Amino acid sequence: CLKDCNSKMLKKLHRNCQMLFPVKFHQIDPRVIREKLFKLYDEGVAREDIAQLQLRIKSHFLDEPLDVVVRLATDIFHYVHSQETVDQFFRYKSHVFKEALSSLDAQKLMRNLAEYKEFKRVERLETIEFLKQQIDQLYVDEKIKEEKLREYTESLVAELRRTSFIKLFAENLAAFMPKYNELKHFNAPRIASA
Repeated sequence: CLKDCNSKMLKKLHRNCQMLFPVKFHQIDPRVIREKLFKLYDEGVAREDIAQLQLRIKSHFLDEPLDVVVRLATDIFHYVHSQETVDQFFRYKSHVFKEALSSLDAQKLMRNLAEYKEFKRVERLETIEFLKQQIDQLYVDEKIKEEKLREYTESLVAELRRTSFIKLFAENLAAFMPKYNELKHFNAPRIASA
């Protein structure tokens, strides 16, 4: 009945056998004991996960009362099921935790994170378009074809990756880009590393 249980679960069974087993021997039902054990184990895991979230929130927001931290950690545990999303909450905390902690809940955090991601996506698209316009402006007399312009832009974006690098590069483009007659040997990695 308990062959698929790991050692942690069996330790819980041993420690909590008075609570899991009935008083009389003839009332022992392996299925009921198994259900109780799994429930107890899941509750223990949930408590540990909530405690980890509480510690993480408290480490970022030292002045907040513990009851607010406990409420928010519990709410995040119940409604946010992706560890990656929880990590993003703390990675972008200045943009996600915009209000007082006492007025936040998991749904507001998810909404704030989605708004921030959308803002960054739009900012990146605008920066890439700015780079494309700067390249076009640099070679305005040569009238570069649209597909070549897009190719140059995409290859530079692939090399520079971060939006801040793309923006900085676009602002100082003339210092890095080759002359028009050298464009047939366009090498984005070499240009980006310069």
